[in-house]
Amino acid sequence: MAALTPPQARTLRQLADFDGPVTVRELASALGYRSTNAAHEHLVRLRRKGLLLAGRRFGVAAGWIPAAVMLPDDEIDVLCFWRGTAAHEIHAIAYMVAGSWFDSRTGERMDVPPTHWRNLPEPPP
Repeated sequence: MAALTPPQARTLRQLADFDGPVTVRELASALGYRSTNAAHEHLVRLRRKGLLLAGRRFGVAAGWIPAAVMLPDDEIDVLCFWRGTAAHEIHAIAYMVAGSWFDSRTGERMDVPPTHWRNLPEPPP
């Protein structure tokens, strides 16, 4: 898969921040675009790369971003997922520093990188 351009990466990150599917107009507004054209073009390219659910509204599959496609910013806690058999699928909160993953609870380096990650939700009010 081709690497993401910086605008595509920004678009994917913004989509992951939404709680569910989003319209092109909502995405363009969140990205600060005055027109929906640029947001739509990024969405089309992300869909071609197989990274989006699509229909009338767009969204990252449940907010998960494949780690092979894009990594989170350093030192930001994210929810991580390791794909395996149903009995071995794991979720944990972790962060990255200089390309290495660390467990947020223990601070220990993780030997196996996650397959997917997503931003943590906002805490309840």
